[in-house]
Amino acid sequence: MFHRARSSLFLAGASMWPLTAGAQTLPQQIAQYTFADGTADGWTAFFDASAPAYSAAATEDPGTGSLLTTVNYTSSGGGGGPALQLTNLIPGATYTITGYVMLTPGETASDTNFTIQRQDPGCSGGTCYDTIGAYQVPVTATGWAQIGGTYTVSTTETSLLLYAQLSPSATPTTPQSQTWTITATNPSEATAYDTEINGAFVFQVRGAPCRAILTPPSKYPVALGDVGAGGSASASFTVQFKHCRDDARFVLFAPWSANVYEMGTLVEKNLQP
Repeated sequence: MFHRARSSLFLAGASMWPLTAGAQTLPQQIAQYTFADGTADGWTAFFDASAPAYSAAATEDPGTGSLLTTVNYTSSGGGGGPALQLTNLIPGATYTITGYVMLTPGETASDTNFTIQRQDPGCSGGTCYDTIGAYQVPVTATGWAQIGGTYTVSTTETSLLLYAQLSPSATPTTPQSQTWTITATNPSEATAYDTEINGAFVFQVRGAPCRAILTPPSKYPVALGDVGAGGSASASFTVQFKHCRDDARFVLFAPWSANVYEMGTLVEKNLQP
């Protein structure tokens, strides 16, 4: 069970520039959102956030406005926020995307970032989540935090949705953790002596960016001993998830070796919190 929380944030000064231009020209800003006209400028809600509304209560530049959004998030996962559908970007081109975020008065400090939800046949399940710039930018109610960075457009994407994500900065009181068992099987007709796991690496392949911290039962190499013909041996690793949602998926790689017999890599796919 997750503890539900709510925070309200302001988004201001969002803009987009191509990173490069012709030799005789400077990059031209292709989009800017000041919210000075009193509207949401086409921004909508993403992932359990309230519809963003114009606000004059906090402005990053004089004469402009901001968007005010209330975000629900779990204590162990990120939340959504104001979102914008990106269109007419050039495949393969690189853009600079920036914005400013501030919490409403009285809110507890959190982390924030710009993320793009990318629909792409090259992504696992058809959807990728690409963080723009730093993943965890501290944000408070006392000043504006700049988020964003450079982003190169995939040549196979079919849809890009930019959103400002808010997530708790504190470690959950009860972190998500699991035990992952890594098993080495000996398919040969003789004993594999001194079998050991030389390392273990976790890579996220789906879901909003988060962290999976893997702890081995001992220092590497993790000894599995002698594995008889057709036999197997296992070791238990502890994994702790930080800021992971239920849709996160991971792949685990564990290179192993044995005295006399071959070396290889154990691969476990589709692991989840």
